[in-house]
Amino acid sequence: LVGMDKKSMIPSWKRKEVYFTSVNKEIDVILQVSNFQHRKGGPEDVMLFGPAKNVITYKNQQLAIGLFLFGILMIMSIYHLVLYLYRRKDKSIILFSAVCFLLTLRLITTGEKILIEVFPNINWAFAVRIEYISYKLAVPLFLAFIHSIFPKDIPYRLVKYVGYFALFFVAIVIFTPVSIFSYTPVVYQFFLAIVALYVLIVLVITMLKRREYSWILFGGYFFFFLVVINDILYYNKFLETSFLGPFGLFVMVFTQAFVLSKKTSIAFNEVERLTVQLDNYSRELEETVKQRTNEIVGQKEKIEKQKEEIESQADNLKIANEQLIEMDKFKESMTNMMVHDLKNPLSTIIGFSTAEMSGKYLNYIHQSGKQMLQLVSNILDVQKYEKTEMKLNKIKEFLHDIANSAFNQVKHQLVKKDIEFQNLIPKDHVVNVDEEIIKRVFMNIFSNAIKYISQTGIIKTASELIVEEKNEYFRITIYNSGESIPADKIDTIFESYGQVNPIKSGISYSTGIGLAFCKLAIQSHNGKIGAESDAEQGVTIWFTLEG
Repeated sequence: LVGMDKKSMIPSWKRKEVYFTSVNKEIDVILQVSNFQHRKGGPEDVMLFGPAKNVITYKNQQLAIGLFLFGILMIMSIYHLVLYLYRRKDKSIILFSAVCFLLTLRLITTGEKILIEVFPNINWAFAVRIEYISYKLAVPLFLAFIHSIFPKDIPYRLVKYVGYFALFFVAIVIFTPVSIFSYTPVVYQFFLAIVALYVLIVLVITMLKRREYSWILFGGYFFFFLVVINDILYYNKFLETSFLGPFGLFVMVFTQAFVLSKKTSIAFNEVERLTVQLDNYSRELEETVKQRTNEIVGQKEKIEKQKEEIESQADNLKIANEQLIEMDKFKESMTNMMVHDLKNPLSTIIGFSTAEMSGKYLNYIHQSGKQMLQLVSNILDVQKYEKTEMKLNKIKEFLHDIANSAFNQVKHQLVKKDIEFQNLIPKDHVVNVDEEIIKRVFMNIFSNAIKYISQTGIIKTASELIVEEKNEYFRITIYNSGESIPADKIDTIFESYGQVNPIKSGISYSTGIGLAFCKLAIQSHNGKIGAESDAEQGVTIWFTLEG
């Protein structure tokens, strides 16, 4: 909003489309601009003129590209974060995750301003701070990532000094108004150029030394380096090209991810090599046992004692070998199951990112992201609470309301399905529980039910008060008319990463991690959980809670 002073104006960088009809070939454009907030005034970018359809198509294409890159970077960040939680020895993984996250923030606050498109009422100064902070923190974190790959070629002391310098500028952004910290890029761009040139020189040196992965990292980084130079010149109006940052990010992130993937695959290959080597040692040990047995014939007591020792060693080696094989199988199974569970929400994000943007598609993308977050939370919580006790914050809550709230959180999964939901829980049933934990129990069970009802069906939940001697508790049932489970496999659905095929369709029950979390949550509330199923009446999952 244009104003005569700082108090009367409202700063904004939201991009707008103006529709008008030209009477003749001449167009008079009058811009009213006021600037009391930022070092740069006037339009942030060039204005585009043309038929409305062409302009809207161009804007939607730019938004689609931005959302696609946003999805790729966010997935990279989350994936490497989870990978680091399972393998914390390699710090390059968490550094790469942090760089991807900062690049994601930078992406949504520049170019088409996706953050402002999604949240039009967001505070302008807050959005500008996100843009500047992500830009400044990405420099030391990326240098730290390159240091983790080539620790002998970049001094750790230099990484610390670069980090302190960047934090100084971040503090300026946090504690000063926009009118002051908007001047920081003038200095920080020189600092960025020096660091970028230094990293380029280091990568050239690593190539000359024939360091592993150096040529891959150099290729992606050199392309990104040229893009950064272009964007700096374009940002300061020295070039009239365009903002190519997203394309440079995509190429660089792809090469970095390729290097980390290669390192991970090498680690897995090493596990397989050690497994084969251990098997060879086991065979050699058996041959040694035979030779020793033939050599000590006649010394019965000594033979028996040595035989027991050798068999004990052989058993230990066999157990170790079996454990390594099981770990390798678990690794492959876990990878397949995670890919299976993440495939649908990722397909939704990528699919809708190429469509014309609307609140409906943004909501689908948002809900799919929440579904991915729920899967990651289940994996982390099961890993955590299988070893430690779950801490609860119990309060009195209405069971009916918890079930309704949980179903509202997952009903976006009902796309192209006609499923009726019936909440038959009496409205006066009150339980003493941790509301968020029990809500997640309902959400996981509802999600499984939706997944295995083919097209049409029903999900029904109910509860009854059970009185046994001096104890009172509620028995809650959740029925769905989907695929049944074999009777001899009914109890395995609550095991971590357990898979069970339904009787009819043969579709696997995903990772099983959601129901494993349900079991831990109910047991922490001193309750019990189980399931019932037959070939005709679907599946009923029940659990108990104290009143």
